[in-house]
Amino acid sequence: MTDDSTAAPTRIDRLAVVVLYGAIVFEGMSLSGIGVQLSPVQRDLGLRADQLQWFATAFLVMYGGFLLPGGVAATAWGGRRVFRCGLLLFALGSAVVAVADGPWLVILGRGVQGAGAAFSVPAALALLMMTFPEGSARDRAIGAFGAMGAVGFCLGLVAQGGLTEAFGWRSPFAISSLLALALVTGSASIPPVARTSGRARTPWVSAVLIICCLLALIYAASGSAASAWAKLAGLATGMGLAVLFVTLQLRGRNPLIPRRILLDRRALSANGALGAVFAAVMANTVVVATALQDRNGYSPMDAGAVFLSQGLAVGAASPVASRLVSRWSVSVLMLIGAGLVLLGQVLCLLALDSNDVPLLLTAGLLAGTGIAGVYTAATVEVIGAVCERDHAVASGTLASCQQVGGAFGIAVVASLQGAPDHGGTSAALAACVLLAGCGLASAAVGSWTRH
Repeated sequence: MTDDSTAAPTRIDRLAVVVLYGAIVFEGMSLSGIGVQLSPVQRDLGLRADQLQWFATAFLVMYGGFLLPGGVAATAWGGRRVFRCGLLLFALGSAVVAVADGPWLVILGRGVQGAGAAFSVPAALALLMMTFPEGSARDRAIGAFGAMGAVGFCLGLVAQGGLTEAFGWRSPFAISSLLALALVTGSASIPPVARTSGRARTPWVSAVLIICCLLALIYAASGSAASAWAKLAGLATGMGLAVLFVTLQLRGRNPLIPRRILLDRRALSANGALGAVFAAVMANTVVVATALQDRNGYSPMDAGAVFLSQGLAVGAASPVASRLVSRWSVSVLMLIGAGLVLLGQVLCLLALDSNDVPLLLTAGLLAGTGIAGVYTAATVEVIGAVCERDHAVASGTLASCQQVGGAFGIAVVASLQGAPDHGGTSAALAACVLLAGCGLASAAVGSWTRH
């Protein structure tokens, strides 16, 4: 008799796994592909710099804001149902962007895409764990699920860059919409899973609060706020909403993030480190990809290929980091990873003005290797800081901080890059260095706290 813990999936299971992997591939493509699409979108629709920034950040804000509620909804309403709803939202958002004829419609479509990913990705992971019995087969499937994120990141850079160059910037969104609908059809192969017997309530109020807080803070940090008073008003609104959010988590009956996680110093430092380094990496991707196309005449595909080394480094370094974290301390791995990201940002700042492609590729390798180390160490840290019942919420909080950091980083550099005489590009890259330095500082504080 075959041991269930190591049995290979059936034919139906294999189709189900392919469908579930599709969700994380879409997520990776949406994160990286936007860098090579910004310039064509701006030229075609005549987007102002502030509108272009919202187009770039809308996906990340909605993804980060709805990620935790998406996980709760998958538990309360059934994973397959939430997975399908998330894919339909993603398909709708992609279609809206593909047919948009104005700035606010493309921004709306990107936001709907992000909300769809926020529901489909955690539901896919939960269903994947239920598709495979506990044991080595499930471990391999979950490991491959993470690797598919790196595959999606690389595809977003090269495939979407190639499609944009050959058929225009709308074509990747149109194809994504059709593929998402195909995954909805394929989801019939996923076995239905009963909903939880308890009355789990999805914390929508907390989710809306954090999204409004992010929108206000990004408005204050971006070029949308034309005056100092507008920036101050946005900052005050964002901070007020943040205080209200934290108060609701500490005193509310249905918190999005339980008090024991929100106040844990180890979890706070890990979330801060990952959020800051991801802010630097995402902001750098947008700045460099845009500058290569606008200043150096690169095609979208060529600009995406420059970042291919970064995506490949993430995929190759992640399993190595998983092994090293058991040999080294979490502090060492996180500090080394954050240091590599910082070094990569510095090299990129030096390489872009001289159009030194080998140095840009080296910077991508360092940043990709570093982000893999920080992500692995941060995951181990937050999981180790909480009890078993909080593992899902803690890891979801970490993923949300990652996306929120990316949105904030893009907002900051977008407000700087529009300066005349290309001086804004250097200032934006210097901001990426500063963000990576904040990540290294957060990792150092976490190391000091731990010891």
